[in-house]
Amino acid sequence: MQLVPQHKANNLVVSPFGLLGFKEGADVVHVDGFPRGYILAEEADVAAAQDAYDLLTAMAAPPDETADMINTIAKDCYS
Repeated sequence: MQLVPQHKANNLVVSPFGLLGFKEGADVVHVDGFPRGYILAEEADVAAAQDAYDLLTAMAAPPDETADMINTIAKDCYS
């Protein structure tokens, strides 16, 4: 797991989403929503989601820094 530090946050992603890849068939994107999520299967939508994911991953703190961030947040909230 990795967290994006608040100072690096942007408005690129407004809904949680997941990229779903399959051994057979095309990849799709699942977008969480209320009252239900939905699937995007258009190649351009999947490519845009992959680009967004890649950008978020590049902006995210490394795993060891993420662990420290989570520990700090937990201490601040629950001590």
